[in-house]
Amino acid sequence: MTWQEIALQLAQVPSNYNQRDPKSLRHHLARLKQDYVAQKDQHGAKAIWCFESIINVQEKYLEAFADLKARRFYAAWCTFERVEIEYSFLRRHLLAPHSLFCLDFILEKTHQWQSLFPYRMFFSMEFIKKGRKCMICSQPVSLRKPCGHLIGEIYDGEMCCHEITDIDWKSISMVTNPHHKYAVAFPADTDWNSNESGKYDSLIHVIERLETPFDEWKTFMSKRAIPREEFNEQEPNSFCRCGSMEHFSECCFHKSEILVPWVHVEIGDPDNYSIPDFLLLETTPQTHQPAPVENS
Repeated sequence: MTWQEIALQLAQVPSNYNQRDPKSLRHHLARLKQDYVAQKDQHGAKAIWCFESIINVQEKYLEAFADLKARRFYAAWCTFERVEIEYSFLRRHLLAPHSLFCLDFILEKTHQWQSLFPYRMFFSMEFIKKGRKCMICSQPVSLRKPCGHLIGEIYDGEMCCHEITDIDWKSISMVTNPHHKYAVAFPADTDWNSNESGKYDSLIHVIERLETPFDEWKTFMSKRAIPREEFNEQEPNSFCRCGSMEHFSECCFHKSEILVPWVHVEIGDPDNYSIPDFLLLETTPQTHQPAPVENS
């Protein structure tokens, strides 16, 4: 399989996402990368890395959507974070239009999904990095003794990063804007995926109305006043329906009306993704360069 054929499959993800074989695509990309590295073609190897990263972003988004459909809410939350991380690695290197591979759509929808989650408090870990090594050359590195490889750059089709080999833990804090979004502060003895007190109602409201991961949708958030008597059966120690993440007894228990989050959803037709001419031409020999990426 040539890089043009692979790129075409990646560009057609809205229509082929449940039919394509990502394992096979990764296998063919690995072989192409091996050829470019053997030819000492850093530009070609870097382009193949970009295609591998595009698959990672797309597949993680599909995985998060499937988790939502299955009501695995916390798993979906963590996978959406992985979408952001994988995209952050890719965006500085890929010069081809990001809309070509639905990356813009995926990032936009990832942020929309995240906005519907009830998670508000997170743990933040503070530590000192006492030892690191380069993942390209496996050499120990420090500010005074760099190895020569730049973090985030691509060498022989692999991204340079540092593995932490020794750390000194300092503290753990509670924050609202975390570096690691997966570190959600759940109350003790809480079922992470339970829709107790309707905390996942907004997510369920949207996911039940979507047929595919690439349906176009937008949400409009507001509040709706609900009479207090509709919550008579709610446990006082459960989360308040107003979304404060406080116990009902300590929040809106004595109010005559409770303002609960209200989501209006508009679902439209999927965008008509156009395929560039260079992906529709007859495939060329594998020695031709892949789609352009940023030069080192």
